[in-house]
Amino acid sequence: MSTETGGTAGAGYSQTTFATITGVVDSSGSAVPNVVVTATEVNTNVKTTATSNEVGNYTIEQLKDGVYTVAAKAPGFKEFIAENVVPTTRDVRRVDVKLEAGSVDTRIEVQAAVTLSETETGGHSGA
Repeated sequence: MSTETGGTAGAGYSQTTFATITGVVDSSGSAVPNVVVTATEVNTNVKTTATSNEVGNYTIEQLKDGVYTVAAKAPGFKEFIAENVVPTTRDVRRVDVKLEAGSVDTRIEVQAAVTLSETETGGHSGA
């Protein structure tokens, strides 16, 4: 069971010292609602979950700095796994979940998802 739960979109990101992972769940261009998306911190195994809404959007908030694996499962689809997702303080990382029809016993793995993703918090700098 999760020790933390994801929040809702629209929270004041500048009010927190935590990071956020957000994205959309889709299958061939169609939104997939009610998909449970889990971010697991690799070193502590702390799991934080969110459920995609009616248009396929999900947001997992209040994440501490670390390395995460993002997973999504839904009946009738292959499991999606994105490894090496590294959000940092006040960062919003985008990890879009691409579900493919198939057995839930099959996994789709994406390596180093963060290096290919841009943050949602444009204008953020190290200064």
